[in-house]
Amino acid sequence: MDEEKFTKGFNSGYLLEKNDPERFKLIVEGTSGNSDYIEGLKEGSREYKMEIYQQRMKDHADKKRKEQEKDPDRGR
Repeated sequence: MDEEKFTKGFNSGYLLEKNDPERFKLIVEGTSGNSDYIEGLKEGSREYKMEIYQQRMKDHADKKRKEQEKDPDRGR
């Protein structure tokens, strides 16, 4: 595996998914094969999505904790 190409793809995929997910989708759908760059592109996109998911879960847990602090009997 060419680590440099993978890393460049990863960084591009992360930024594309963050800033222009529709363009990312078009690029991936328009490519064939699995070069190191393309694999990095896909992995970068997955990483961004995972970070967003984890942040949403944390925000949800924080919200529930704050609600319980305001009303300790809530949720029982």
